[in-house]
Amino acid sequence: DMSSHHYQGNYSIIKQVGNHNNANVSQSYSARYQAGNFSKIYQQGNWNVANVEQTGGNNVGVILQKGNSHIANISQSGNEKQIETYISQTGHYSDIQVSQSGSGYRGISVEQQSFSASARPVTVETYWAATVVSVITKASMT
Repeated sequence: DMSSHHYQGNYSIIKQVGNHNNANVSQSYSARYQAGNFSKIYQQGNWNVANVEQTGGNNVGVILQKGNSHIANISQSGNEKQIETYISQTGHYSDIQVSQSGSGYRGISVEQQSFSASARPVTVETYWAATVVSVITKASMT
């Protein structure tokens, strides 16, 4: 449950299993917000890239990658209301970009299952008002 995480300052967990995986986290915390930033990246496979950039406070970003050659980018600019993104990628060659900012609660969940190397890139951008977005895409060899 991501909404139960309330951290003072910044907190990040990175776990990598495989070869040539790349994980980058940038967190900038503003003391005027009650909670800091939390990120978690889990990569299992090879040649996966995950980036999380968080500014302000109350940001939660999670990227789970299983397979090969996935790309995921989360950019969050939060403040007094929590914003959260959950990305799950399985298979290979998926590409997900999420950008969040604003003053209302927002939750984004993107799951992409790509087993044919033909999955379309997914881009989600949210601003200002409260938003809950859930995207599920599947690309398989049929």
